[in-house]
Amino acid sequence: MKITPGRDHGMTWKYRIGVLAPDGVTYRTRTVTVTYLTEATHRAGLTGLSVDGRDVAGFSSDRLEYTVGVANPDRYVVTPSWDKQTGMSVTKHVDGADTTLTVTSADGLTSVVYRVHVEYDAGLAATGAGVTGVIMIAVVAVLAAAGAWFASRHKPHDPDEDTDAAM
Repeated sequence: MKITPGRDHGMTWKYRIGVLAPDGVTYRTRTVTVTYLTEATHRAGLTGLSVDGRDVAGFSSDRLEYTVGVANPDRYVVTPSWDKQTGMSVTKHVDGADTTLTVTSADGLTSVVYRVHVEYDAGLAATGAGVTGVIMIAVVAVLAAAGAWFASRHKPHDPDEDTDAAM
């Protein structure tokens, strides 16, 4: 008897079993698929969800649809969180203002689909306008500090020093 194991996907393995008959000539193989099931590897679901770096208010792993305000519905980032230790996986599909997250258990037998729809929120868009001003203030402050440092390092030129050296 010869057994050759191989991982198929997730927690599913294929075992190829070869058996030699008592006549010593006849040899047959059979492939058996085994899926290991545990509570952890059969679970699928998100543990958290954020959009543009902000946690989604009212998130619950049992709630599957969300509408979230963003500064720019054409440019946003949906970030799922899940228990990576169990082996579950998440795929993300973005179609304009809609993102679909499919969470699949490690054993591949359970899937949960979350849908996130984003829409323009003028309040969030206005907060982005001040970023340029803050950056400009920071640059001016750094340049002012550098100028003050250079000024403190520079000694004024004393014309009497030149005449002393010439003598």
